[in-house]
This record gives sequence, C-alpha cells and structure tokens, in this order.
Amino acid sequence: MNAATSWACPLAWFSNRVRRRRLSRCSERVRKFSRIADRPPADLDTTPFGLEANRRNLEVAIDYVHAQRLIPRRFTVDELFDDVTRRLS
Repeated sequence: MNAATSWACPLAWFSNRVRRRRLSRCSERVRKFSRIADRPPADLDTTPFGLEANRRNLEVAIDYVHAQRLIPRRFTVDELFDDVTRRLS
C-alpha cells in the first residue's frame, strides 16, 4: 500500500460514520419539534362552537366567496343565519 491509499479507507469509514451521526441527530430534532408542533397551545380552543365563536371565520369565508364572484354581494353573517340558529350557541 502506498501513502495515498493507506489512510483513504479509514477516511471513507470516518466520513460515513459522521454522516450517519449527523442524520441521526437531525432526525432526533425533527421528531422532537414535530411532537411539539402536533400539540396545540393549552389555551387554544380547537373546536369553537356557535355563531359568535365562528363569526370571524364566516366573515373570511364570505369575503373569499364574494371575491371569486360566486355571490352577487357581500352578505353579513347575521343575514345568513336566522334567530333560531343564533340562539343555539
């Protein structure tokens, strides 16, 4: 073996070992942050119920539908729901 090939093999082994270690560290970080991202904040209500709780969402939906010209004018949320429906919440 000459000087160039005598340490080329250990260098390849070392670089593969470093690459695997970096990948395992990266995958540990991804798993850690994905677990954190999967949980909503404790004070966030993820299932709002009722007209008032969803008023802003409905207004945004009405804006998009009106912008796409699927409805002739921008309706208010109160126009879309009658009194009985409003009292359910």
